[in-house]
Amino acid sequence: MIKHVHRILVLVATLLLALAAAVAVSAAPSSAETPTATEAPAATTPADTTTTTAPPDTGTPETTQPTMPVETTTTAPTTTQPETTQPTTTEPTTTTPPTTTPKQDTGTVTVIAMDLKTRTEVAGVEAELSIDGVHDRMVTTPSTSTVRAGWVYVALMDQPPAGYDWMKAVPQSFQLAPGQHVTVTIELGRPELRGSVTITKRDRITGALLAGAQYWIASCRDGSVGAGLTTGANGVGTQWLHQGCYRVQETVAPAGYELDPTVYTVTVEPTHNEYLTLFDTPKAPVVVVRDPGTRVPLRSIPTGRTS
Repeated sequence: MIKHVHRILVLVATLLLALAAAVAVSAAPSSAETPTATEAPAATTPADTTTTTAPPDTGTPETTQPTMPVETTTTAPTTTQPETTQPTTTEPTTTTPPTTTPKQDTGTVTVIAMDLKTRTEVAGVEAELSIDGVHDRMVTTPSTSTVRAGWVYVALMDQPPAGYDWMKAVPQSFQLAPGQHVTVTIELGRPELRGSVTITKRDRITGALLAGAQYWIASCRDGSVGAGLTTGANGVGTQWLHQGCYRVQETVAPAGYELDPTVYTVTVEPTHNEYLTLFDTPKAPVVVVRDPGTRVPLRSIPTGRTS
C-alpha cells in the first residue's frame, strides 16, 4: 500500500511540474525575437525527473515513513522556436555625385538684325562670328549658337540687305564668359545722301605731307553737329558728312608745327567730295636746307619794262 501511495505522489509531482512549464511557455512573449547569437541555441532536453525506486519487497511491512519527493529544480522543457531570422535587406548603394559643377567652357550667342527706324527685326542677314581673332562660323539672323568662351567678334558680312546702309552696321565685340548668354543686335539704317570733306596737310615751307593734324568740323548753323578728322601718314584725312555748311578748324597741329588758327568754311553736297589743302608753319628756329646743285641757273636778266 505504501508503495502505491509513493508512486502516486511522484506521478502527481511530475504532472504539477509539467503543468507549471506549460503555463510558463504560454506566458512567454508571442512575438519571436531574432536571436542575437549567431549560433542557434542548443536544444535543451527536458530535465530528468527524479525517479525513486521502491525498496525491494522483502515481505516485511515497511515502517519507514513515506519519503516526500525531494524538491528538485526541474527546468521546464524548452520549446525550440523555429528561427525567424528576418532576411537582411541590402540597401542599394547610392553614389553621391560630386558637389562641384563640371567646368563649362562654352557660352551662347544670339544674333539678330534690326531696322533702326521701325525697330523691327530683319531676317536673313549674314554675319560672321570670330572667337579670339579666329573665324568660327557664319550665321544668318535670327540665330543662336553655342560657341567657345572667349573674345567674340560679330560683324556683318558681304553687303547688307537691299535698301539698308552698310555704314550703319557697326561691328561688335565682347568677352563671353563660360555659361553666359549674350544677344547681339546688328542695327541697319536706311542709306542717306552724303558728301565728304578731304583735307591734305603740308609744310608751309617745304610742302612736305604732315601726319597727325587734327580738325574739328562743325555745322555753320549752330555748331551742334560735328565730326573729327585726323590726317594719316600720307598727310590726308577724309570725313563723310550730311549735306550742309560746315566750319573746319585745326585743333591739334603736327609735332613741331604752329597751330593754324584759321577757320575755313566748306559746303558739302550729296555725293560730292570737297578738297582742302592746308598748311602749317614749323616752329622757330626754322632751318632751310639749300642745295645749289638742284638750283636752276638764270639764263638772262630782263632789262627795261617787262609789262
